[in-house]
Amino acid sequence: METIVEEKIEIAPELLAQIAVQEEKQVTVHGIIYGDKNVIYSVRVWPRIYLIPKGSNHRCRLLHHFNITFYPEWQPIKPNETLRFTLVFEGFPADCTILT
Repeated sequence: METIVEEKIEIAPELLAQIAVQEEKQVTVHGIIYGDKNVIYSVRVWPRIYLIPKGSNHRCRLLHHFNITFYPEWQPIKPNETLRFTLVFEGFPADCTILT
């Protein structure tokens, strides 16, 4: 029979305080583009795209993009086709309540 020894790990109180106030924030935007019945569109996301909370100069930069091409590539949307995509941005400041 094995003997199991439990070890106690102590974490400095100042590190615990830092962990308690850190939180990861992200803003997720889901988009849908509907293709026209007679036209082929081309779309893409630019690296400089950002969100700005109203009443703030803070710019939340794009972190990830899913199911949409990134500059310089173009993504065609054929007639009657629907493109669904997701953009993930940095989190808004804690005092944000409205977007512009």
